[in-house]
Amino acid sequence: MKMKIVIIALSLLLVGVLFVEHREKSAYQRYLSHHLSNDFSGMYQKLLNNQEIYERVLAKQTLTIEEAQIIRSTYYDYLKLLDHYGQLGRELGSLKEETTALTTENVSLMESFFTRWMQDATEHGTSEYEKLELLETVEKEHNIDETFAENLKIINELNEEWISAFSTFLKVGEKNEEVDFKEFYDNNKNDGVSQDFWVELLEELDVTTESFMNEKGYHSMVLPIR
Repeated sequence: MKMKIVIIALSLLLVGVLFVEHREKSAYQRYLSHHLSNDFSGMYQKLLNNQEIYERVLAKQTLTIEEAQIIRSTYYDYLKLLDHYGQLGRELGSLKEETTALTTENVSLMESFFTRWMQDATEHGTSEYEKLELLETVEKEHNIDETFAENLKIINELNEEWISAFSTFLKVGEKNEEVDFKEFYDNNKNDGVSQDFWVELLEELDVTTESFMNEKGYHSMVLPIR
């Protein structure tokens, strides 16, 4: 009888432990999914915003410090997304070690490109720019030369390819159409991390980047911007 009581007690204890583990795992999955949904949809919006800035800059042939900072910040956040979710995908065994490497290299190049431009434009560097408070300073129109414009066209073209990839895998509609990010978030906030879309998107971004480089004849696999 005592043995039976012990067995029942141990069984109940085991059930309790498993329940707690399941609850903690579910809570962590929701936590990751919440951030994943926000991060990927947010990056899609930022890339779209970059495209709007590029089109305006190429049309007017001028760029402001404020616009350059927005662009640079987007690519800085893009790098963080690729690093964080690339690492997560590898830890889950869903991504190969080299996945995201090509895209990361080119995003880093873009981020550095606009950082250098801001340093030249302000004569102080990004750290000093961040201390500026006068809107007339950050909104001042700076003329861009032919070389810069050509580099910007190349960056914009690859940016558009990435937008297309995000649009496909996030299922948020075609470029320039109104998209329902709330629906995307609601669909993925609880279990998005267990879905395939973000892993497939990270893989597609590298495929898209490589295809773009091959199509343009960039054999070094990095953008020829300077």
